[in-house]
Amino acid sequence: MSKGSRVSVLMSVYRPDLSFLRQQLLSIEAQDYPDTELIVWDDCPGEDITGILGEILLKTPYTYHRCSENLGYIRAFETLAEMASGEYLAFCDQDDVWDASKLSRCTEVLEQKRAVLVTSDRRIIDEENRVVTESVRSASRHPYERWSTGDDISCNAVFTCYALGMTIVMRTDAAKRMLPFSRNTGHDKWVTMCAAAMGSVCYIEEVLQSYRRHGKNVSGIFYHLASKEEYYTWRVETSCAVVRELLERFPDHPRREQILAFSRARKRRKTVQLWKYRRTAPAVAMFEIMLKWIPSGVFAWMLKHMQGR
Repeated sequence: MSKGSRVSVLMSVYRPDLSFLRQQLLSIEAQDYPDTELIVWDDCPGEDITGILGEILLKTPYTYHRCSENLGYIRAFETLAEMASGEYLAFCDQDDVWDASKLSRCTEVLEQKRAVLVTSDRRIIDEENRVVTESVRSASRHPYERWSTGDDISCNAVFTCYALGMTIVMRTDAAKRMLPFSRNTGHDKWVTMCAAAMGSVCYIEEVLQSYRRHGKNVSGIFYHLASKEEYYTWRVETSCAVVRELLERFPDHPRREQILAFSRARKRRKTVQLWKYRRTAPAVAMFEIMLKWIPSGVFAWMLKHMQGR
Protein backbone atom coordinates (compact mmCIF):
# COMPACT_ATOMS: atom_id res chain seq x y z
CA MET A 1 0.00 0.00 0.00
CA SER A 2 1.36 3.41 -0.97
CA LYS A 3 1.90 5.99 1.73
CA GLY A 4 -1.16 8.21 2.11
CA SER A 5 -3.40 6.03 -0.05
CA ARG A 6 -6.68 6.77 1.70
CA VAL A 7 -9.94 5.35 0.39
CA SER A 8 -12.93 7.70 0.30
CA VAL A 9 -16.08 5.59 0.65
CA LEU A 10 -18.96 7.38 -1.07
CA MET A 11 -22.41 6.53 0.26
CA SER A 12 -25.64 8.01 -1.08
CA VAL A 13 -28.72 7.32 1.04
CA TYR A 14 -32.41 7.95 0.48
CA ARG A 15 -34.90 7.04 3.21
CA PRO A 16 -32.83 4.01 4.19
CA ASP A 17 -34.09 0.98 6.06
CA LEU A 18 -32.19 1.61 9.29
CA SER A 19 -31.58 -2.09 9.93
CA PHE A 20 -29.95 -2.51 6.52
CA LEU A 21 -28.04 0.75 6.89
CA ARG A 22 -26.72 -0.34 10.27
CA GLN A 23 -25.34 -3.56 8.76
CA GLN A 24 -23.64 -1.68 5.92
CA LEU A 25 -22.08 0.82 8.33
CA LEU A 26 -20.84 -1.98 10.58
CA SER A 27 -19.20 -3.63 7.56
CA ILE A 28 -17.44 -0.36 6.68
CA GLU A 29 -16.28 0.05 10.29
CA ALA A 30 -14.93 -3.53 10.18
CA GLN A 31 -12.73 -3.00 7.09
CA ASP A 32 -9.15 -4.17 7.62
CA TYR A 33 -7.86 -1.37 5.37
CA PRO A 34 -6.06 1.13 7.65
CA ASP A 35 -7.00 4.48 6.10
CA THR A 36 -10.66 4.94 5.21
CA GLU A 37 -13.09 7.84 5.34
CA LEU A 38 -16.83 7.77 4.75
CA ILE A 39 -18.64 10.60 2.98
CA VAL A 40 -22.42 10.36 3.21
CA TRP A 41 -24.86 12.24 1.00
CA ASP A 42 -28.43 12.12 2.32
CA ASP A 43 -30.63 12.74 -0.71
CA CYS A 44 -33.87 13.14 1.24
CA PRO A 45 -34.46 16.71 2.49
CA GLY A 46 -35.57 16.86 6.11
CA GLU A 47 -34.20 13.51 7.27
CA ASP A 48 -31.18 13.17 9.55
CA ILE A 49 -29.22 9.97 10.22
CA THR A 50 -26.33 11.46 12.16
CA GLY A 51 -27.33 9.51 15.25
CA ILE A 52 -26.72 6.09 13.73
CA LEU A 53 -23.49 7.29 12.08
CA GLY A 54 -22.06 8.48 15.38
CA GLU A 55 -23.17 5.32 17.17
CA ILE A 56 -21.46 2.91 14.78
CA LEU A 57 -18.50 4.74 13.24
CA LEU A 58 -16.02 4.89 16.10
CA LYS A 59 -12.75 4.48 14.17
CA THR A 60 -13.84 5.53 10.68
CA PRO A 61 -13.86 9.32 10.14
CA TYR A 62 -16.98 10.50 8.35
CA THR A 63 -18.73 13.58 7.03
CA TYR A 64 -22.46 13.89 6.58
CA HIS A 65 -24.17 16.11 4.01
CA ARG A 66 -27.92 16.51 3.92
CA CYS A 67 -29.35 17.91 0.71
CA SER A 68 -31.67 20.87 0.40
CA GLU A 69 -33.26 19.28 -2.66
CA ASN A 70 -33.33 15.76 -4.03
CA LEU A 71 -30.61 15.25 -6.66
CA GLY A 72 -31.27 11.67 -7.73
CA TYR A 73 -28.67 8.94 -7.43
CA ILE A 74 -26.50 9.93 -10.43
CA ARG A 75 -26.01 13.52 -9.32
CA ALA A 76 -25.66 12.39 -5.71
CA PHE A 77 -22.72 10.13 -6.55
CA GLU A 78 -21.30 12.82 -8.82
CA THR A 79 -21.37 15.26 -5.89
CA LEU A 80 -19.71 12.69 -3.66
CA ALA A 81 -16.97 12.07 -6.24
CA GLU A 82 -16.28 15.81 -6.29
CA MET A 83 -15.84 15.69 -2.48
CA ALA A 84 -13.54 12.65 -2.42
CA SER A 85 -10.02 13.44 -1.22
CA GLY A 86 -8.50 9.98 -0.93
CA GLU A 87 -6.22 8.46 -3.55
CA TYR A 88 -8.97 5.91 -4.17
CA LEU A 89 -12.75 6.00 -3.94
CA ALA A 90 -15.35 3.29 -3.48
CA PHE A 91 -19.04 3.62 -4.34
CA CYS A 92 -21.32 2.38 -1.59
CA ASP A 93 -25.07 1.70 -1.42
CA GLN A 94 -27.14 1.95 1.73
CA ASP A 95 -28.33 -1.64 2.08
CA ASP A 96 -25.49 -3.99 1.09
CA VAL A 97 -22.76 -5.57 3.25
CA TRP A 98 -19.02 -5.56 2.57
CA ASP A 99 -16.55 -8.30 3.49
CA ALA A 100 -13.83 -7.03 5.83
CA SER A 101 -11.10 -7.48 3.19
CA LYS A 102 -12.94 -5.69 0.36
CA LEU A 103 -10.98 -2.43 0.35
CA SER A 104 -7.59 -3.99 1.08
CA ARG A 105 -7.94 -6.51 -1.77
CA CYS A 106 -9.21 -3.94 -4.23
CA THR A 107 -6.50 -1.39 -3.51
CA GLU A 108 -3.88 -4.13 -3.65
CA VAL A 109 -4.98 -5.05 -7.17
CA LEU A 110 -5.25 -1.40 -8.24
CA GLU A 111 -1.64 -0.84 -7.23
CA GLN A 112 -0.23 -4.12 -8.51
CA LYS A 113 -1.90 -3.80 -11.91
CA ARG A 114 -1.67 0.02 -12.09
CA ALA A 115 -5.35 -0.11 -12.93
CA VAL A 116 -7.89 2.69 -13.18
CA LEU A 117 -10.81 0.69 -11.78
CA VAL A 118 -11.41 -2.68 -10.16
CA THR A 119 -14.60 -4.67 -9.62
CA SER A 120 -15.16 -8.02 -7.93
CA ASP A 121 -17.56 -10.90 -7.50
CA ARG A 122 -20.53 -10.69 -5.12
CA ARG A 123 -22.97 -12.94 -3.37
CA ILE A 124 -26.69 -12.18 -3.24
CA ILE A 125 -28.56 -12.05 0.08
CA ASP A 126 -32.22 -11.44 0.91
CA GLU A 127 -33.91 -9.23 3.49
CA GLU A 128 -33.16 -11.77 6.22
CA ASN A 129 -29.46 -12.04 5.29
CA ARG A 130 -29.98 -15.49 3.83
CA VAL A 131 -27.60 -16.27 0.97
CA VAL A 132 -29.54 -16.63 -2.28
CA THR A 133 -26.51 -16.96 -4.57
CA GLU A 134 -23.03 -17.76 -3.27
CA SER A 135 -21.25 -16.29 -6.30
CA VAL A 136 -22.83 -14.28 -9.10
CA ARG A 137 -19.83 -14.98 -11.31
CA SER A 138 -20.17 -18.75 -10.90
CA ALA A 139 -23.94 -18.74 -11.32
CA SER A 140 -24.13 -16.44 -14.34
CA ARG A 141 -23.60 -17.21 -18.01
CA HIS A 142 -23.46 -13.53 -19.01
CA PRO A 143 -20.14 -12.12 -20.29
CA TYR A 144 -20.60 -8.97 -18.22
CA GLU A 145 -20.47 -11.10 -15.03
CA ARG A 146 -17.68 -13.43 -16.19
CA TRP A 147 -14.99 -11.24 -17.76
CA SER A 148 -11.40 -11.33 -16.54
CA THR A 149 -8.57 -8.92 -15.93
CA GLY A 150 -6.82 -8.33 -19.24
CA ASP A 151 -9.98 -8.59 -21.34
CA ASP A 152 -10.68 -5.64 -23.61
CA ILE A 153 -14.13 -4.46 -22.48
CA SER A 154 -13.79 -0.97 -23.97
CA CYS A 155 -16.60 -1.62 -26.47
CA ASN A 156 -18.81 -3.93 -24.44
CA ALA A 157 -18.89 -1.67 -21.38
CA VAL A 158 -20.38 1.17 -23.44
CA PHE A 159 -23.57 -0.82 -24.06
CA THR A 160 -23.77 -3.16 -21.04
CA CYS A 161 -22.91 -2.57 -17.38
CA TYR A 162 -19.72 -4.50 -16.68
CA ALA A 163 -19.29 -3.42 -13.04
CA LEU A 164 -22.05 -2.89 -10.49
CA GLY A 165 -21.65 0.33 -8.50
CA MET A 166 -21.36 -1.27 -5.07
CA THR A 167 -18.41 -3.39 -6.29
CA ILE A 168 -16.35 -0.55 -7.77
CA VAL A 169 -13.13 0.83 -6.30
CA MET A 170 -11.14 3.21 -8.48
CA ARG A 171 -8.55 5.96 -8.63
CA THR A 172 -10.02 9.25 -7.50
CA ASP A 173 -8.07 11.36 -9.97
CA ALA A 174 -9.50 9.27 -12.81
CA ALA A 175 -13.05 9.60 -11.44
CA LYS A 176 -12.70 13.37 -11.34
CA ARG A 177 -11.68 13.35 -15.01
CA MET A 178 -15.03 11.68 -15.73
CA LEU A 179 -17.03 14.55 -14.20
CA PRO A 180 -19.70 15.53 -14.86
CA PHE A 181 -21.23 12.06 -15.03
CA SER A 182 -23.59 11.32 -17.89
CA ARG A 183 -27.28 11.90 -17.10
CA ASN A 184 -28.22 9.22 -19.61
CA THR A 185 -26.89 6.16 -17.80
CA GLY A 186 -25.98 4.97 -14.32
CA HIS A 187 -22.86 6.29 -12.62
CA ASP A 188 -21.40 2.77 -12.47
CA LYS A 189 -21.78 2.13 -16.19
CA TRP A 190 -20.38 5.58 -16.98
CA VAL A 191 -17.23 5.27 -14.86
CA THR A 192 -16.60 1.73 -16.11
CA MET A 193 -16.77 2.68 -19.79
CA CYS A 194 -14.60 5.73 -19.14
CA ALA A 195 -12.07 3.70 -17.15
CA ALA A 196 -11.86 1.13 -19.95
CA ALA A 197 -11.13 3.98 -22.37
CA MET A 198 -8.41 5.38 -20.09
CA GLY A 199 -6.45 2.27 -19.19
CA SER A 200 -6.52 -1.02 -17.34
CA VAL A 201 -9.66 -2.31 -15.60
CA CYS A 202 -9.55 -5.41 -13.41
CA TYR A 203 -11.90 -8.12 -12.19
CA ILE A 204 -11.15 -9.82 -8.85
CA GLU A 205 -12.59 -13.31 -9.03
CA GLU A 206 -13.36 -13.37 -5.30
CA VAL A 207 -16.60 -12.60 -3.52
CA LEU A 208 -15.94 -9.39 -1.57
CA GLN A 209 -19.44 -8.14 -0.80
CA SER A 210 -23.08 -9.09 -0.39
CA TYR A 211 -25.64 -7.49 -2.67
CA ARG A 212 -29.01 -7.28 -0.96
CA ARG A 213 -31.98 -8.08 -3.14
CA HIS A 214 -35.33 -6.97 -1.79
CA GLY A 215 -38.65 -5.50 -2.86
CA LYS A 216 -37.33 -1.95 -3.23
CA ASN A 217 -34.56 -2.80 -5.70
CA VAL A 218 -35.34 -1.34 -9.12
CA SER A 219 -33.43 -2.41 -12.20
CA GLY A 220 -33.66 -4.00 -15.63
CA ILE A 221 -33.80 -2.73 -19.19
CA PHE A 222 -37.58 -3.16 -19.31
CA TYR A 223 -38.34 -1.15 -16.17
CA HIS A 224 -40.91 1.61 -16.86
CA LEU A 225 -41.46 0.52 -20.46
CA ALA A 226 -44.89 -0.12 -21.96
CA SER A 227 -44.25 -0.53 -25.69
CA LYS A 228 -41.75 -1.35 -28.40
CA GLU A 229 -41.40 2.30 -29.38
CA GLU A 230 -40.65 3.24 -25.79
CA TYR A 231 -37.79 0.75 -25.81
CA TYR A 232 -36.28 2.48 -28.84
CA THR A 233 -36.88 5.93 -27.34
CA TRP A 234 -35.81 5.34 -23.75
CA ARG A 235 -33.14 2.67 -24.23
CA VAL A 236 -31.67 3.03 -27.71
CA GLU A 237 -31.83 6.83 -28.01
CA THR A 238 -30.35 7.36 -24.54
CA SER A 239 -27.60 4.85 -25.34
CA CYS A 240 -26.76 6.83 -28.48
CA ALA A 241 -26.56 9.96 -26.33
CA VAL A 242 -24.11 8.21 -23.99
CA VAL A 243 -21.95 7.25 -26.97
CA ARG A 244 -21.83 10.90 -28.08
CA GLU A 245 -20.84 12.02 -24.57
CA LEU A 246 -18.17 9.34 -24.24
CA LEU A 247 -16.54 10.09 -27.58
CA GLU A 248 -16.62 13.83 -26.93
CA ARG A 249 -14.78 13.14 -23.66
CA PHE A 250 -12.40 10.62 -25.27
CA PRO A 251 -12.08 11.59 -28.95
CA ASP A 252 -9.11 9.25 -29.39
CA HIS A 253 -10.95 6.22 -28.04
CA PRO A 254 -9.20 3.16 -29.55
CA ARG A 255 -12.55 1.57 -30.53
CA ARG A 256 -14.23 4.76 -31.69
CA GLU A 257 -15.28 3.57 -35.16
CA GLN A 258 -16.64 0.26 -33.92
CA ILE A 259 -18.66 1.92 -31.17
CA LEU A 260 -20.07 4.49 -33.60
CA ALA A 261 -20.97 1.85 -36.19
CA PHE A 262 -22.83 -0.27 -33.65
CA SER A 263 -24.62 2.74 -32.18
CA ARG A 264 -25.77 3.89 -35.64
CA ALA A 265 -27.01 0.38 -36.45
CA ARG A 266 -29.10 0.40 -33.28
CA LYS A 267 -30.55 3.84 -33.96
CA ARG A 268 -31.39 2.99 -37.58
CA ARG A 269 -32.61 -0.52 -36.67
CA LYS A 270 -30.34 -2.07 -39.30
CA THR A 271 -30.27 -5.81 -38.61
CA VAL A 272 -27.46 -6.54 -41.09
CA GLN A 273 -25.21 -3.99 -39.40
CA LEU A 274 -26.22 -5.18 -35.94
CA TRP A 275 -25.16 -8.68 -36.97
CA LYS A 276 -21.92 -7.42 -38.51
CA TYR A 277 -20.92 -5.62 -35.30
CA ARG A 278 -22.59 -8.05 -32.90
CA ARG A 279 -19.37 -8.71 -30.95
CA THR A 280 -19.50 -5.11 -29.75
CA ALA A 281 -22.39 -6.11 -27.48
CA PRO A 282 -23.64 -9.62 -28.36
CA ALA A 283 -26.72 -9.77 -26.13
CA VAL A 284 -27.89 -6.31 -27.21
CA ALA A 285 -27.35 -7.08 -30.89
CA MET A 286 -29.22 -10.39 -30.82
CA PHE A 287 -32.12 -8.96 -28.84
CA GLU A 288 -32.60 -5.99 -31.18
CA ILE A 289 -32.31 -8.16 -34.29
CA MET A 290 -35.18 -10.27 -32.94
CA LEU A 291 -37.08 -7.23 -31.67
CA LYS A 292 -37.43 -5.76 -35.14
CA TRP A 293 -39.57 -8.73 -36.17
CA ILE A 294 -41.66 -8.99 -33.00
CA PRO A 295 -45.10 -7.35 -33.49
CA SER A 296 -45.68 -4.34 -31.23
CA GLY A 297 -48.70 -5.94 -29.58
CA VAL A 298 -46.78 -9.11 -28.76
CA PHE A 299 -43.91 -7.09 -27.30
CA ALA A 300 -46.32 -5.05 -25.15
CA TRP A 301 -47.82 -8.30 -23.83
CA MET A 302 -44.33 -9.64 -23.06
CA LEU A 303 -43.46 -6.47 -21.14
CA LYS A 304 -46.64 -6.67 -19.08
CA HIS A 305 -45.97 -10.33 -18.31
CA MET A 306 -42.33 -9.73 -17.29
CA GLN A 307 -43.08 -6.70 -15.12
CA GLY A 308 -45.91 -8.50 -13.39
CA ARG A 309 -43.70 -11.37 -12.22
